[in-house]
Amino acid sequence: MKDIFDLFDLTDIKEDLGDIKTDEVTKEIIELFRIAGRELSVNELTVAYYRKYTVGQGRPKMLKFQMQNKIYKLGRDKNAPIVPVDGKKGVYKLDYNTQKHEVNEQQNQEYVSTNTNN
Repeated sequence: MKDIFDLFDLTDIKEDLGDIKTDEVTKEIIELFRIAGRELSVNELTVAYYRKYTVGQGRPKMLKFQMQNKIYKLGRDKNAPIVPVDGKKGVYKLDYNTQKHEVNEQQNQEYVSTNTNN
């Protein structure tokens, strides 16, 4: 079941709900993990982000400390599918099956069962 609070994937939203803000940088970081298909270090993310989203696009570059801050926050965000790799400092992976998502799943099921019985 999909997390009803997930702002990272809005593909199921078919109608205009107003100005819902999504974080483009987060989407781009998740896309880098999907492209790589493996764990990535902050250094690799910084370089890949620069090459894919900055060069030739007139966008501001993301410095290493900015990437560190962003990826650290994503690693702690209960809705973000990015988790730190145990035993590897500064290395993260894309993981949709973590404990932090199981808690959301239980909350979603409770919400759905409460609101569909009306």
